[in-house]
Amino acid sequence: MATEQLTRSLILVTGEEGVGKSTLMSALLAHTPGGAKVDAEDVGQVNPFEFGPDFLDMLWRNVASVIGNFWDAGYATVITGSLLDGDTYDSFRQFRQ
Repeated sequence: MATEQLTRSLILVTGEEGVGKSTLMSALLAHTPGGAKVDAEDVGQVNPFEFGPDFLDMLWRNVASVIGNFWDAGYATVITGSLLDGDTYDSFRQFRQ
């Protein structure tokens, strides 16, 4: 990828379970030159699965790290989703921090 300074952007796809977030992210990536996709459902696959604040914090840190790695590698736009707790604005604000 190019080494010049890029404008970094994040596309965050939200929605309830089963509405097509993963499908939409894949479709968007096909039309996003210099883009990358991180589906938090793939990053957060663990066994046993015990959802709670500690798990959510770990998931957010892992997804944010992967996003940063893509940006550092020169991908200007990262598309992600499936990571907000309840897909609420408050959850978005918490992730953004």
